[in-house]
Amino acid sequence: MEPLDPVGYRVTFVKIEGGRAVSYEPFAQGWLKGSIAAGRPADVLVMQDGSLLVADDKAGRIYRITYTAGG
Repeated sequence: MEPLDPVGYRVTFVKIEGGRAVSYEPFAQGWLKGSIAAGRPADVLVMQDGSLLVADDKAGRIYRITYTAGG
């Protein structure tokens, strides 16, 4: 039996058109370094200011991701 590739160690942006997923791309990653998990994103929440909160249930942290135009 082949070992499974680890999954779930990044936040993915999914583009939706006509109610169907048409593309996927990594949005936030870095929780998996080789075969060592530094964290595991478990949930996201979009805030009123447009920032994104990412809960990490392995490291016990919440990350806030913000957007800066031109940066």
